[in-house]
Formats: sequence, structure tokens, C-alpha cells
Amino acid sequence: MREKYRSILDKASIKPWFIMFKVMLAIIIVEVGIMMLFTMFPLPQLDEYELAFLDAFLLGILVAPMLYLFLLLPLQRQTINEQTNRFLMYDSLTGLPRRNLFRKLVEHEINKAKREAYCVAMIVIGPSDLSRINQSFGYKIGDELLSQLAKRIQSILRESDIVGRLSGNEFGVLLPDTDVRLVKNIIKKISEALEDVFKIDDIQVDIMSVMGVSIFPDHADTASDLIRRANIARTRAKHEKLDYDIYDVQDESASHQRLLVFGQLRSAIKAKELELYYQPKVNLDNGEISGVEALARWVGESGQSPAVFIPLAEQTGLINEITRWVFETAVDQCCEWREKGLLIPVSINVSPRNLYDPDIFDFFMQYVEKKSLPCSMVTVEVTESAIMKHPETAIELLSQLKRHGFKISIDDFGTGYSSLAYLKLLPATELKIDQSFVANILLDEKDEILVRSTVALAKDLKLQVVVEGVETEDVIEKLHSFGCDMGQGYHYSRPLNPDAYIEWHQQWNLDKAHNSSSAPD
Repeated sequence: MREKYRSILDKASIKPWFIMFKVMLAIIIVEVGIMMLFTMFPLPQLDEYELAFLDAFLLGILVAPMLYLFLLLPLQRQTINEQTNRFLMYDSLTGLPRRNLFRKLVEHEINKAKREAYCVAMIVIGPSDLSRINQSFGYKIGDELLSQLAKRIQSILRESDIVGRLSGNEFGVLLPDTDVRLVKNIIKKISEALEDVFKIDDIQVDIMSVMGVSIFPDHADTASDLIRRANIARTRAKHEKLDYDIYDVQDESASHQRLLVFGQLRSAIKAKELELYYQPKVNLDNGEISGVEALARWVGESGQSPAVFIPLAEQTGLINEITRWVFETAVDQCCEWREKGLLIPVSINVSPRNLYDPDIFDFFMQYVEKKSLPCSMVTVEVTESAIMKHPETAIELLSQLKRHGFKISIDDFGTGYSSLAYLKLLPATELKIDQSFVANILLDEKDEILVRSTVALAKDLKLQVVVEGVETEDVIEKLHSFGCDMGQGYHYSRPLNPDAYIEWHQQWNLDKAHNSSSAPD
């Protein structure tokens, strides 16, 4: 590949004939100067050997600086520049072209394809879990993994195909003179090559890879757009849990929409257009309110559903700012209710990003201490899928929170890839069963078995059980018979703003007191 594109990679260099010309020219000029010097200043009588020695001595003294200044120094500078350019053009770990050089090679191939009327395909490969591998085994293992991965990709490609390293864990493959059938065949080969276990020293490593594809001239006519749109396709494949995806114009529309919503969300945070709503958790034994879950709502003019803006906030890093705001607002509200004589514990949700924020623990502790609120009044809810991404890190943070009095709830239990080995290590006080298992519990025997088994497991682990999505009295009776502790859902109340929640809370207690007093002895 490098020989094929030598004209692109090489800069203008000093040619051998030009070097010889400069050396000869320097010697001639100096020798002529010495001869003129001898004629202008007569020397004492010297024999031919002494004269030759003097001539050589003067020639050496005068030519050496000229050779250094006009030949050796430029060669030294050129060598340094070539080494620098090589470092900038090629990845030292894999030997593959870096992004800028790869883009030039793609542009060159697109121009050729325009002249000869054929298609060019771009595949962007994004291996996953590399950060986990670096954390678990160290960067040396991670680097060796990337090196082996690059070799495997290169080994299955044609000689005319080009591979580049676009970023830390992102590779690009350019397929000249191709079609969709061939692209799919190459993708299949790449997937098979990367599915095999990587052996590094005594360690065996498995990785998953997601690929995105774009094709010239169907999807783009420039190198930058071809790479960008393959990346868009890869992003969609990742979100939809596909092995690969071919670019669709709707992907870019969705990408533009995400950027628009992202900008609006940043503005909404500054304009304080986010509000906290509260949904009660009710004790199934006695009907008492056990606490509330704080849920962020975007109520501004550009407001979006939490299903839209929360994932976007997690992808862009805004979730850290939102989580801090949620925590402060929920704690403030809890303190306000306490001043009115209402002790209502509050639950807040944290995202996977929050679990790896080194400052989040100190932030939580400092704020509850500032407000003089017992940590036991706050429950930290985290999804099992978030914990399973980096279980050791998550367990360390959650254990620290629990030791200081916070309650820990495992949210959406059953929707991810649960690991019983880690479940027994989790410092949880509560387990929340996802509403997807509750919706058909009266109709689907399998859902009933799953919920009953999960409740039994939680009880054995000394965990309280909260069930989400409770909507009917019949479901409540069924869950109560299983031993569930609390229910949460529209049967009790939708999420409410603080004023509406207080009204509901007071009315609920009044109705409960009335029902108790009117019940027969």
C-alpha cells in the first residue's frame, strides 16, 4: 500500500545527483578562491609537496563549514522533519496510517473512482470494552490487543484495500472498486476474525466489535463525509445492538436532531427549565407512603421526554451536571418537607457516568452535611446494567455510600445481564423489579414465575423489594402474596410536581385514616 501511494506520502527530498553537484560546486568555488589568494599574496618559496599540503589544508578549512551549512545541516533538518512527519502520519503501535494520512488516501481513491466510474466503500470498526481491558489488565495488554487486532484486519483484506487507525479504538477500512455484496462479505470476515479469542501472554481476551458502512458515490463524495457517515452508521448499529449498519440518510437526520436537542438541553439547564417530579412508593402491607422517587422533567418550551434527553445527557457528559442538580434539589425538597413535619425519604437515580466520577461521593456527603439531613433519608438508585459495565468500580463507590448511611437500590432488575456472583457482593438495601415483568403478571405464567423467584432471591439476600409499574388492585394483591414490600406506579400516582405531590400525600393519608376508622372491628 505504501509503494502504491508513495507519491502521496513522500515530501520533496534531496536527490543524490543534487548532493554531488553541491559538493563539486563547493570544492570548485573554494579552490578558485585559494588560487586567487595565492596570486594576490605571494608566498615564500615552497616545494610542490608543501604547496599541495597548504592547498589541501586551506581547502579543508574553507569547504568543511560550507558543506556543513549547505549540505549536512539541511540533510539533518530533513531527516528530523521526515521522522516527525512519519510519526504524524503513521501510528507507532500498529504501523497503520493515522487519521489525516488515511483521509488523504481515501480522497486519492475517491478521485480515481470518479475518473474510472467505480464504487468505494468505507468501513469504520469500533471494538468495544477496550477501556475495561485497560483497567483490568493494564495498558500493555491493551496495546498488544490493538496491535493484534490491526494485524487480523489486515490479514483478511485485499492488497488494494487500505486500513487506518482513526482514533484510540477506532479503525477505518477503505475498499476500492467494490459493491455491497463484497462489502458484506468483508464485514463477515472481519467479524469472524475478531470473534476469535485474543491470546496475550497468559491472558485470553474476548472483544465485541461494531461496524458502520458508507459507500461512494451513494452516500458521500468526499473523504471526510465518507468517514463521518460510516461513523454515523456505526453509532446506530451500537445503539440498536447490531453487528453493523449501512448508512441511511435518516441516520444523519437523527444525528442532527440529537445535536439540536443537545444545544437546547444545555440552554434549558442554564435557564432552569428542568424540574423535579416525585412519584410515591407505597408499602403493600399497610398502605403507608415509604418514600418518593425524584424524576427529572424538562418542562420548558423545547421540553423533551426523559427517554430522549437522559440518554443524550449520558452520551455527552451533561448527566454529571444534571445528577448534581437532581441531588441538590431533592435534598432541599426533603428538608423543606421535614420542616413541615413530613419525613419523606427520597430516591435519586445515578447514571453509569456518575459511578466513575471520582468527586461524586464527596459531593453527596458535603451536601447532606450542609443541609443537616441524615444520609438514611436518601436512596441512591442505580441500574444493574450500569453496575455490570465496571462492577468493581461501582461496588467500591456504592459500598462507600452505604457505609455512610445512604440506602442503595438496584433499579430495573431483570432487564440487563444479571450476574449472581456480583449480586451477592452488591451493597444493596433494595431491589426494584422492572415494570416489564409486571405488565402481564396476571396473564403470563412465566412472568409470574420470574417475579416470584426474584422476590424470593431478594428476601434471601435481606433486600427490600419494590415493584414498578403497579396499575391495578389485582396486581397489588398478587405482588403482596409474593412478599413484595413496596409498589410504585400509576395505580397510586403519576409523578407530580412538589405542590401537587403534597396535595396527593395529604389526601392519601386522609383516605387511609378514613378507611381504617370505617373498617369493621
